[in-house]
Formats: sequence, C-alpha cells, structure tokens
Amino acid sequence: MLNQLSYNWQYGFSHDIYEDLANESKIVTRDNFRRFGLQAFSQAEIESVSVSFDTSRLSRWQSPQTIPVRITYDTRHIGSFEENKTIQLIKERGQWKILWDWENLIDKLSQDRYLETIVEEGRRGSILASDKTALAEDFDSVMIWATPGLLDKLREEELLKLLWELFDHNVAHIAFHQRIVGNSLSDLPIPLGVLYKPVSNELRSFPGITLTSHLGRRYRQSNIVTVGKVLNTSYFECCSYLYTTTTYDGDNGVEYERNSELKGFNGGSLVIKDKEGNVVRIILDIEKRDGKNVQL
Repeated sequence: MLNQLSYNWQYGFSHDIYEDLANESKIVTRDNFRRFGLQAFSQAEIESVSVSFDTSRLSRWQSPQTIPVRITYDTRHIGSFEENKTIQLIKERGQWKILWDWENLIDKLSQDRYLETIVEEGRRGSILASDKTALAEDFDSVMIWATPGLLDKLREEELLKLLWELFDHNVAHIAFHQRIVGNSLSDLPIPLGVLYKPVSNELRSFPGITLTSHLGRRYRQSNIVTVGKVLNTSYFECCSYLYTTTTYDGDNGVEYERNSELKGFNGGSLVIKDKEGNVVRIILDIEKRDGKNVQL
C-alpha cells in the first residue's frame, strides 16, 4: 500500500490517493480532491517529487499507526524544498487506509488555502568570443503553454509535429502528448517548453496555445571552441524543455567547464495564503543572482 501511495504522490495522482483514503477523510468528492491536488502542484510549480517512508517501525497489525515520511519537491524556477511529515494509517474492513489532511502534502496547506509562486528570473552568464561575440547567452524568449480543453483535437498531430520541430527533435511527439493529457485539468494551462528560436506564426494559430515572456538560451556556432549545451540537472525532465538558470547546468564544452562562473539563480518566493490573501507560511524566499559572463 505504501509503495502505491509513494507512486501516486510522486506523479500527482491525487485521484488514486483518494481511493486509499479512510471514509472519514472523504469529505469532498473524488473530482474535487483531484482538482485541489493538481491545482496545488500547479500553483507551487512542482515538477518532480520524491517520497521516502520510514517503515522501520511498521506493524502489520497495529491500528491506527503513524509512518514518518520525507518528501522533496522540485519546483520549476526557484529550487526545491523538503517536508517531514507523519502519515496516519487505520484498518477498515481489513485494508489499510489513510487518514488524510492536506497538511500531509505541504505543511499549513488546507482546502481553503492556496499556494502562490512569484519568480524573478536570473540570467546565466554569457560565453563571449575574444571579439566579444556572444557564443551562448540568455535572451528574452517565451514559454509555450497548452490548455488541454481548448486544443483542437483535429489538429493535435499537426501541433505535436510542430513542437517536435521547434525543439529540434529533443522532445518526442509522445512526450509532449503525455504532458498535455496524461494527468491534467482541461482548464489548467500546462507549460511545455522555453523556445530558443524565433516564434513561428504557425504556432500562434493553434487554439489553446498561449505564450508568456521567459528567458531562453541561444547559441552561435564556433569553429574554435566547443561551446557546449546545458541540461536540467535538478530533476528528470522527459516531456518538456523548461529552461531556467536555476535548474539547468553545463553538460559539456565551455558550458560545463565554466559552469560555476556562468551559473545564476532565479529569485522569488513560494507561499501559502488563506482565502483572504494573507500569507500563512513562507516556504521559499530566494534572492536572485545573475551568473557571470565568461570571455574566451
């Protein structure tokens, strides 16, 4: 049961967590429970979760019992945070069930509260040739978002092919499809990736696709040095290209060799607010730091 709970928690399958709740914890419908869970992940910009239960004192018979759990959440822009909680289990008709509270997910979270993320983008330093030509640099680009319920299903394959081409075949058709429809709400926009090339008019023609300002990273070829590329080193990213200076690091070439100098960090905050908009908990509060330029 704990293995299944861990899996559902990591992938945001709150509708499946609902099936393992004790009867007294089912105070809302399954659909409302799922919506709140997905909205919380979206508001906190959570992209990856790791869950570790301490089962050293787990009993097959004692009911109720509490199980310590450590959860690490990786956010899209401002780093990670950790929660140390205890999950209470009880037996109902011979099966283990969870006494659930949204504070199990994140401390101080409840059904009448919400999360808010504010981001101040930092820049990764530029790599400059001897004549000061930028071989690699952050620039003003866009994030592509898809709202599942607004997409034209008849043009889905056309859209996925275009995205595949825009990201130079680095993210597969099926990966974008999975991110859009795999575990989503029809009215909740999903970030797909940060472009590192000009936006095409064709992309703008698709219903359900929106663009927001975001820093991207672009390159110019060099016949003298291997400039390299950057990759997400904070969490496994299979189905998107969510470039930020916080989560991406140099993978090879100068990007790798001078990573410590080039590295920047986004600033911003992640807080929990009550329904009146008052802050009840500050989870993350990060100061922005731009990386340094490197001249070859």
